[in-house]
Amino acid sequence: MITKFMSEVTTKFNPFSPKAKSARLFLSCIPPAARSTGLSIKTVLLPRTSTESPSLFVKFRGGYPRAIADTKR
Repeated sequence: MITKFMSEVTTKFNPFSPKAKSARLFLSCIPPAARSTGLSIKTVLLPRTSTESPSLFVKFRGGYPRAIADTKR
């Protein structure tokens, strides 16, 4: 994944929920060296009993924020 245009990734999900698949896959595609290029990764793990829907937000270098996760399943 090309991460040089991203400045911040924020995720919030329950790792045991099937709805969190997109957030888990997105985080797994980020290369380990991305933090050294200035990418800030913030992750909040929700408890197993949480009913809150997962979220995935990406902020690009130009300041443009984008919500990525589709949780309508």
